[in-house]
Amino acid sequence: MLIEYIENKLLKSRSIEKRQYQITLADKCFKENLLVVLPTGLGKTTVALLTISKFLSINSDKQYLFLAPTKPLTNQHYQFLKNSLNIDEENIISITGEDPLKTRKSNWNKKIICATPQIACSDISKGLFKLSNLALVIFDEVHRAVGNYAYVKLNSYLTSFPNQIRIIGLTASLPHQEVKIKEIMKNLSIEKIDIKTNQSPDVIPFIQKTDIKWIKLVLPDYINKIRDYIKQALNVRIQVLKKNGLINTTFVSHSALLKLRTDARLSGNKLLWKELLNSIRLNHALNLIETQSVYSFVKYFEDLFESWKGNDLKSDDTVLKAYNYSISCFNNQTEHPKINKLKDILFNLKDNDKVIVFTSYRASVEVICEHLKDTQIKFERLIGKAGKTGQNQKKQASVLDGLRNGEFNVLIATQIGEEGLDVAECNNVIFYDNVPSAIRYVQRSGRTGRNSPGKILVLMSEGTRDEAYYWSAIRKMKTTANTIKNIDNTVSGKEKNKEKFEGPLDKYVKSTTTPVIYVDSRENISLVNQLKEYDIAVEIKTLSVGDIIISEDVVIERKKMEDFAKSLIDGRLFKQLISMKNNYVKPVLIIEGNALLGSITKASYYGALSSIIGDFEISIITTKDERETSEFVYYIARREQLDQKKDVKIRFGKKPSNINEIQKYVVAGIPGINNAMADKLLKKFRNIQNLFNADIKTLTSIDGVGNKTSSKIKEISTHDYDE
Repeated sequence: MLIEYIENKLLKSRSIEKRQYQITLADKCFKENLLVVLPTGLGKTTVALLTISKFLSINSDKQYLFLAPTKPLTNQHYQFLKNSLNIDEENIISITGEDPLKTRKSNWNKKIICATPQIACSDISKGLFKLSNLALVIFDEVHRAVGNYAYVKLNSYLTSFPNQIRIIGLTASLPHQEVKIKEIMKNLSIEKIDIKTNQSPDVIPFIQKTDIKWIKLVLPDYINKIRDYIKQALNVRIQVLKKNGLINTTFVSHSALLKLRTDARLSGNKLLWKELLNSIRLNHALNLIETQSVYSFVKYFEDLFESWKGNDLKSDDTVLKAYNYSISCFNNQTEHPKINKLKDILFNLKDNDKVIVFTSYRASVEVICEHLKDTQIKFERLIGKAGKTGQNQKKQASVLDGLRNGEFNVLIATQIGEEGLDVAECNNVIFYDNVPSAIRYVQRSGRTGRNSPGKILVLMSEGTRDEAYYWSAIRKMKTTANTIKNIDNTVSGKEKNKEKFEGPLDKYVKSTTTPVIYVDSRENISLVNQLKEYDIAVEIKTLSVGDIIISEDVVIERKKMEDFAKSLIDGRLFKQLISMKNNYVKPVLIIEGNALLGSITKASYYGALSSIIGDFEISIITTKDERETSEFVYYIARREQLDQKKDVKIRFGKKPSNINEIQKYVVAGIPGINNAMADKLLKKFRNIQNLFNADIKTLTSIDGVGNKTSSKIKEISTHDYDE
C-alpha cells in the first residue's frame, strides 16, 4: 500500500504518515481545550506534534509545553519532536530532574519544552519558569491527573491565565467511573472529550487483528499449602478487625483494607493499627503466592523480617510455617506453575517473534530471568529506576534499542513498559499476571497489533484474584467508552446518548451511581468476590429470606444445579419460595449450571419449574456460572435502585425485641424511609400516632423528608384497608 505523508513546511519531509483522524483531532485541539482518548499505537504523540505545528504557524514567538509523567517518556517525546519538526533544534529542549538548576534556568526560555510535571511545578514555584508566554500545554497520560499528582498542581498555576493557554490531555484509556473522568477534566480545566476506539470508522484501517488466549493453571498442592497457612494467619487478624467494628465481613479486599488506614477509629489504638497493617501484609503475601512465584513470596518475607515491620509476623507460628515451607520449595527448585508454562511458550517462539512479558512485581522479573538464563532464549529485563537494582534512564533506553535492533527478542518488563514508552513492535504480549485496572490493561495490550496482527496470552491461576482482576479490567474497559460519550453529551448540552452498549439489559444503565446489595453471609466467598468486581457495594448480612436482596421489592434465591435438585427432593425449595413470596413483591430464583443431575429426572425438573412459574408466580433465571450470575445481579440492581429509585431493605429476620425497635421497624417500612430517617422522625414526633397525625407542611419541614415521602406517610396512615 502506498503511504501518503503530510506536507507541511513545519514538518520534516516524509516524516509523518497522513492519517485523517490525527489531523481532525489536531484541528479540534487547536480550537478548544480537549481531552483526547486514542488507543495505544495510534499516534497520540503525532496528534500533539500536529497541534504544536498549527500553533507555531500562527505564532512562533510563544512557548509550548509538552508534559509526560516519567523521564524516559519525556525524553522520548523530545526526540520525536526534534526528529519531526522542521525548526532549529536549539529551540526544542527536554527538562527533567536530572538537569542541574543552572541548566534548567536557561532551558526554560526555549520555544518547545518537554518536561516532567514535577520539575515544572518545582521550577515555577522558584520563579525559573514564567507562564505568561505560554500558548499551549499538553498533558500526556492524562489519566494521572487526580488527587495530589503534579498535573493538578501545575494546572492551578495555569488558571491565572484564563483563555490564554490552550490545554490538551492525551491518554489511551480513562477510568470507567464517570465521577473520576469528570475529576480529571475539572483538574485540568477541560470541558470536551473526543474518543477514538478500535471500532471508530476512521481508525479501523489502521487497526491490526489481535487474538487473545487465556491459559488457566491449577495451583498445585504445595502452593495451596502455603496459601492455606497465610489464609489462616490472615483470618485471625480479620476477626480482630471485625470484632472491633472496622469491618462487617470476614472477606475484605486488599483495596478495602488499604482504605481502612484513614479510619478515625484507629487513632490512638496501636493494637488495631498493628492488626490492620499485618492484614494488609498478609493479603499482599497471599497475592504473591497465588499469582506470582514462590521466590516472590520468600523474598517478600525475607525483606519484611529484616525490618521492624515484620516483628509481629515473625513470631506468628502459622506465618513461619508458610515461610519455612516456601523456603524448602524454593531450595528444591519447586516454583509456581506459571514459570514452566511461560518457559514452554517462549521455547516455542518463531525466529522472527518479538515478545514482551508483563508482570507487576520486580521480584517476578528476577525469577523469570533466573529461569531463562541457562536457555537459548535471548531476553532482557526492563524495570524502573528505584532501588539498588533499578535501571536508570540511559539503561532503559539501551534496552529498548536492543529490542528494536534485534539483539534479543524477549523483554521481561514491569509497569514501566506499559505506559507510553516507544517499545518496539511485538507480535506477542504475555500477561504473567492480571491487573484490575482498565488503563493498564489497555496499555499492556497496545504493545502488540500495531503494524501487523498480534497475539495476547493471559496466564491465570484458577480460583484466584488473577481471574477476578482480568474480568474486572475487561468490564471497566468496555464501559469507559460509553461513559465518555455520556459525559461529552452532557457537556455539550445534548440529550444523553441512548445507544446500546452490550446486552439486553444495558438500556437500563443510565447512571454510574453505585447500587448497594445485601448478600447472605453463608454465600460462597467466590460469588462475593465476583460481585465486588462490578460497580456494586456488597454488604454481608445474615438473611432469613433469600440469598441476595436487591431492593425493597426484589429478592434472589440462588441455587446451583446440585443444590436445586437436593432442595427439591427434601422439600426445602418450596418452603424457601413461600418465604420469598410472603416478603417480597418480585422474588427471583437463579439456577446456576446447565447440566441436569442424575438425582432428578427431566420430567421432575421441568415440572418443578412449571410450578414455580405458574403457582408461585416467581421468575426463574438460568445462568451458566457465578460470573453470569454476578452480571445479572449487577444489571437488575442498577435498574431497581438507580432507575426505579427503590431502597434496599431487610424487613424480616430477627424480630424487634423492645418497643423502640418495634416502632422503628414499623416506620422504616414506609417507602422512602430507612432506619436512620425512622429514628429521626420518632425522635421528632415522640410516637407513631403523632407522626401519622402531622400535616404535610410539618413533615416536609424536616430535613430529608420531601413531598413524596410525606404524602406516602399520609396515604398509609389514612387509607382504608381493602380486603
